[in-house]
Amino acid sequence: LQPVAGMDDDLAFATDQMGATEIPGVWAAGNVADAMLGVGGAAAAGFAAGAAINADLVADDLAQALSNAGNESLVAER
Repeated sequence: LQPVAGMDDDLAFATDQMGATEIPGVWAAGNVADAMLGVGGAAAAGFAAGAAINADLVADDLAQALSNAGNESLVAER
């Protein structure tokens, strides 16, 4: 297995605690983010990443709705 961009020395993708990579909109969880995780840990990491992805999508939807309603001043910079 050869490393690719974004992989660390352990051949896992570098992520924050919620699974976000340094590339906006790209998430990784479970064994691709930590090869030492067992089934339970991988499932928990997937759950956490899914929750973070959902929160990110909700924030984007809210920003778009506020922008469409002419409330750009209420849209937080991301």
